Amino acid sequence: MISVSARALGPAKDSHAATLYRAMVRELPRVLQIYDLDIPVSVAQKAIRAQFDKNKDVKDPRAINLLIAKGYMDLEETLMQWRQAAHLVDIFDPVDVKEKNWLDNMTLEEKIVLGIDARFN
Repeated sequence: MISVSARALGPAKDSHAATLYRAMVRELPRVLQIYDLDIPVSVAQKAIRAQFDKNKDVKDPRAINLLIAKGYMDLEETLMQWRQAAHLVDIFDPVDVKEKNWLDNMTLEEKIVLGIDARFN
């Protein structure tokens, strides 16, 4: 486990995040092969970048410390295969909200065949 004090990060916090990002991107081909995911490396890299961009406005050194440590733990858990492939698919290939509600995308005929009462939709 990585234990870095908030004071020690100081102005170097960006370099710690960049090091974590490079480590994750470097391991992407291996992760995709280990979990047998049919996702292009470029798509997975963009998904990782999006995860980093979510936290780009965090300024509290303790929170940055926590996020970096959690990132390294996530990377280690992934490489040790302690995660399920479905967890990685959720990160690398998020489903659109429209696609999640599969019942709305069904036609009336499909609902009748499956025995779904269309009145309750």
